[in-house]
Amino acid sequence: MRAELSHGWMRAAGVVCAGVGLGLALGCETRREIRGTPMLGSLPGAQVGERIRPAGGNRARGMGEIVDESEVRLRIEHEDGSVTLVSRTGRQLMAHIFTTIDSDEGELFVDQVLSEMSKREFAQRGIDPLEGFKYLQTHERAIRKLFNTIPMGEFTPGVFMKAQGDNVFRLEAPTLLHRGLAWTFMDMVFERGSWRLRWFG
Repeated sequence: MRAELSHGWMRAAGVVCAGVGLGLALGCETRREIRGTPMLGSLPGAQVGERIRPAGGNRARGMGEIVDESEVRLRIEHEDGSVTLVSRTGRQLMAHIFTTIDSDEGELFVDQVLSEMSKREFAQRGIDPLEGFKYLQTHERAIRKLFNTIPMGEFTPGVFMKAQGDNVFRLEAPTLLHRGLAWTFMDMVFERGSWRLRWFG
């Protein structure tokens, strides 16, 4: 499943890896040193395998926290083969959604992209969250079209995060662009220091 995102989307993501499709393979190698704070790295007692350096440069605000999106590693691959996805902003979450779908990383999607709120709802309905992942794979075109209308997530001009209650926030395409979109918004939840997907609608 391959799709081309606009140049603005790739540039906004700030994670282009040469030779990898779409420029969205977020982390082509293991790095011993990163800038910024990895997911959960600031919690008391948290242990981080990588050396952390203070972030600097262009900054973007996410959920009251300042992060350096140009330098922070969004995908950290550890020596033991495990992966940590960092989603401090909505547009970083968008990148992880697209990448896990495109790379058929269902388990990683369920573990680190899908919100606990949504996983609980799947459980209540007796549905494996992986079925939800497969459903999104079949609707990749709808996701791509939505993301192309909000290529910078909450930093896209005219787009605002709207509180929906229960710690759920909505990123919605501008009304003038709704025509032709199967899905016009993405809901997300801030959980454990990272944005997670609630669902699309």
